[in-house]
Amino acid sequence: MAAIADGVAALFQQFSPLKAYRLDILGSLLGISVFSLCSFMHATPLCCSIIISVVFASVLVKDWRVNYLVTVLQRLH
Repeated sequence: MAAIADGVAALFQQFSPLKAYRLDILGSLLGISVFSLCSFMHATPLCCSIIISVVFASVLVKDWRVNYLVTVLQRLH
């Protein structure tokens, strides 16, 4: 988790503090929503792990992460 947090911290330094905080809250709400949806659908832990793995793997793709993610986050403003 520390490696993920380090990457998020480096990415959030590109934004103003208020915008970074807003993105942090939106990410937390999104995570809670996905977890609630999985729980509501009585998804097995394997299903939840697959969903998390797919999202995590898509973020690890270097070209996508650096260029696309920053562009999308900046356009949210």
